[in-house]
Amino acid sequence: MLTKKEAAIVDALLQHQTSYLSSQKIAAAIGMSDRTIRKYLGLIEDKIGHHGAVLTSKSGYGYLLSFTDEEAFQLYWQEVQKADRFIKEVTQLEESIDRRHYIIHKLFLEDDCPTISDLSQELYLSKTSIAQLLHDIKDLVLPYGIKVQTGRKGIRIVGKEGAIRHFIKDYFFLDSFQQSVFSLIHDELLEESHFSEIIMVVIDECRNAQLHLPDFILHNLVVHLALMIRRIHLGKEMKIVSGEQLGDSREYQVAQRILHRLSESFALVFPEKEAEYISIHLHRGSIEDTEEQEIPQKTDDLATQLNHQLEELGQELQVPLQTDGHLLESLKAHFVPLVHRLDNHIQLLNPLKEDIIKQYPLVFEAVKQHFSRMPLLQHYQITDDEYAYISLHILASLEKMSTQNHHRVLVVCASGYGSARMLQSRLEKEFPQELEIVEVASYLDLSEHKLKGIDFIISSVDLGNLVFLVPVVRVNVLLQSQDIARIRAHMAKKAWTSSDSDLVHTSEPRQNQQSLDITQLFQEHQFLYFDKAVDKETLLSEMIQRLDEAENQPFQLDFRKQIAVRENLSSIVYDEVLAFPHPAKALSLTEQVVVAICQEPVKWDKEHEKVQFIFLLSPSKGKNERMKVLTPALASFVHCPELHKELLSKPTLENFITVVRPLL
Repeated sequence: MLTKKEAAIVDALLQHQTSYLSSQKIAAAIGMSDRTIRKYLGLIEDKIGHHGAVLTSKSGYGYLLSFTDEEAFQLYWQEVQKADRFIKEVTQLEESIDRRHYIIHKLFLEDDCPTISDLSQELYLSKTSIAQLLHDIKDLVLPYGIKVQTGRKGIRIVGKEGAIRHFIKDYFFLDSFQQSVFSLIHDELLEESHFSEIIMVVIDECRNAQLHLPDFILHNLVVHLALMIRRIHLGKEMKIVSGEQLGDSREYQVAQRILHRLSESFALVFPEKEAEYISIHLHRGSIEDTEEQEIPQKTDDLATQLNHQLEELGQELQVPLQTDGHLLESLKAHFVPLVHRLDNHIQLLNPLKEDIIKQYPLVFEAVKQHFSRMPLLQHYQITDDEYAYISLHILASLEKMSTQNHHRVLVVCASGYGSARMLQSRLEKEFPQELEIVEVASYLDLSEHKLKGIDFIISSVDLGNLVFLVPVVRVNVLLQSQDIARIRAHMAKKAWTSSDSDLVHTSEPRQNQQSLDITQLFQEHQFLYFDKAVDKETLLSEMIQRLDEAENQPFQLDFRKQIAVRENLSSIVYDEVLAFPHPAKALSLTEQVVVAICQEPVKWDKEHEKVQFIFLLSPSKGKNERMKVLTPALASFVHCPELHKELLSKPTLENFITVVRPLL
């Protein structure tokens, strides 16, 4: 396996696959000396040679990474990246920060109480070096009110359980908040907590109760539940201080149902206090009916206070913010759950905080200055993450006031009020004539009818392996210059049915994609025809069994479960006749497609009872170049009834390839 330094060098070469890169430029990119780079390149050449890659050197030009078997290399590279994030072996610890991470993992996730001598022997370090690492860890956890105590019985973590869980979230899961909640499925840090199961349960119960949660609350809740399961295994419980009676609330009932289902899945008994803590996450976090909710007594004059702060802030920014009625209502909707969280010492991470502070420093500082004087917030210690959420609302209003035009596409956000309005306003300003924004939707609320007639999706959420039959352009919610260029590049392409797919963001030129033989995805043993009626579960079971890895029974079960996770997000049926089931995360070693044609329509669900063409998509854990080209072809196939008749009349693999090839 590559070391961290070697992986950094390979990553630099991967960023410049079409041209040679000198050792001096590699050194400058990753902060090493030219001599060190050349030493590592010799080691790298031998290691990657066994995994489908070749390192070529050319005098006067530098180094070029190419492939003899790109799929094999991509699988190897995935393992390298996973090992980099999830260090288990002491032999992988190269830097001081790695050793610190190792100790933090031991203290917080294993609940171990090692002595300094134990760590000294494990890490092959002097006791003085261990003491310095512990000093760094103490500084790291101090803002959370957590202490690292060293005694005869070993090193112990002392602090409130809520603070400990807060630190674990911040330290181990901050990167995941840049993506959709489904990105957690790939996380192995709490692998026994089974994120897939938790996500399905939470979304199911919230939807059944008609609780539409902003993504940052959903994300926090899912991570919290995974940590809860881990911490309960270690005998740790939360202590909740709540001044409200939550027992009769809808949120508390949802929390109880979530815990009941999880207790059955994980064979655990959850303390009643955990239900209270979950209900606090849910309580007044839902989007709908916010204005009709009863506001606690201490926020009776919330509107008056907000109006006052908006007037003062508007004077400083020279914008009449107090005249924006939508802004006031959005802030009221935000402040009700904010105050409730603050009462229970819960403050949320904000993955956009650094971007907001960097790009809009004057607005952020003004928001922090004015809202910190708000009487309602006087007695709380509020983090910059929370001020950044308030700033998003203000920035959205500022953007809206700079342009009042309206335009066209489906914009997908992470459910946050401020982030959604911010992105919408930015798009309207940058593309006043080109785009019509049909709707701004949460990725959790996507449905077939929302995608009908949509040319492409603009998403601030990394939808990853979630395949849609319309192209997806990924952007930052603050719409930076590279995002604008990406949207313009997509609009410059031909119509969707004849252009490259943006389903997975790629910068490869079209001729490279055309050189791929997409028909290699279609194999005889993975082509099925049913001339008699078949039910959905039997059909899926038969199709999954045709995958190369299907000899492994756990693989089949996991694949079916991941399809259910994906379907829980939105329908995978298009125009009644086509279904494209696929897992929420990649499970196969190679790209695979299993095709089924059914002479008798399949009842897929209550809304779709006429499905006859099923494409079981199994993305690989590496690159998916052929899948990128196939998905827009499926979109074209949906709207070609004459092709449907042709295939039903002659349902053979040869005829299928003949029919589909022109769409590729």
